[in-house]
Amino acid sequence: RSVLGLGDVPSSYMLADISLDGLGVEPDPAAAGSDATLFVGAYVALLAVVVGGIGYLVFQDMQAGQRKKEAIDARADMAEKLRAQGMEREARILEAERAQLAAQLDASKPKPVWEEVANAAKRRAEQQADASSASGNPSGNRMDRRDAAKRKRLEEKKQKKATSEAP
Repeated sequence: RSVLGLGDVPSSYMLADISLDGLGVEPDPAAAGSDATLFVGAYVALLAVVVGGIGYLVFQDMQAGQRKKEAIDARADMAEKLRAQGMEREARILEAERAQLAAQLDASKPKPVWEEVANAAKRRAEQQADASSASGNPSGNRMDRRDAAKRKRLEEKKQKKATSEAP
């Protein structure tokens, strides 16, 4: 009886008993390694292309930044030459363009994460302070609000007592 319940099937036909020795094919240990080597080579080539592409983009970005800095310097020099010739209006226009390019250059620089978080927290605190001052509260601090409320109650009591004793 066979393991699979097929009746009287000789064990030489079972899958577990098939070997490559009877087929005349010897396993080649280098063949299995060559497949892995092919995939590793393709992965390394792809990685090299990606890193090269990123490097190219960084290089292009650096060149664009250099060109902007040179344009800013050229506008400043041209504005000085125009002022020397007495063309104040044109010099002011070039100065405005230079300031605009400088602002664009500063805005394009990446900011550290902690600065963005700190600026966001600062804006929230300013908004809360503006909201609390508009509502009459001295600040967003709960201790200050509590003290201000206590002072207000004491002043109200003093006024009430002063008005009741005056008549």
